[in-house]
Amino acid sequence: MIIIFPGRPDGIPLSQVSTNISFDILEACLIDMAKKARISRWPSGMVSQEKVDLFNLSTYYMSPKEVEEATERNGCFSIEKMEILPHPRTGQSLTAQQKAQVISFHIRAIMEGLIKAHFGDDIRLDQLFDSYSKKLEDEISAILSAKTQTLLCCA
Repeated sequence: MIIIFPGRPDGIPLSQVSTNISFDILEACLIDMAKKARISRWPSGMVSQEKVDLFNLSTYYMSPKEVEEATERNGCFSIEKMEILPHPRTGQSLTAQQKAQVISFHIRAIMEGLIKAHFGDDIRLDQLFDSYSKKLEDEISAILSAKTQTLLCCA
């Protein structure tokens, strides 16, 4: 059996994983939409703070050491080989705005269905992800310097 999944280097806190930083920025955009809705008395396409508070996407990126420990505790299989796959740094010639847009497109592709299911069809997704792209652009250096790795396990 071969499993490939996202992870983080040993000793790196979850707060320094690029996907967690990206999701924190998306959360900030949802909070901004809820604040605007409250101020302008609920225009169409806005979200409530209550729905934002209830939107919980639990993610956890294990380190190689944690994967080994969890596998040992489970006892159903053993890891024959584990490798950290290199992350190719594509788009080196892209501007900060273009890099932010690429990340925004990827996160939208992953999250759009979940967001629609939770907030309903009225949420203005284009407005949400335009705001997200702008915030990503402001934080692009933190995201690109964050620690993430892809683990390959053969069991």
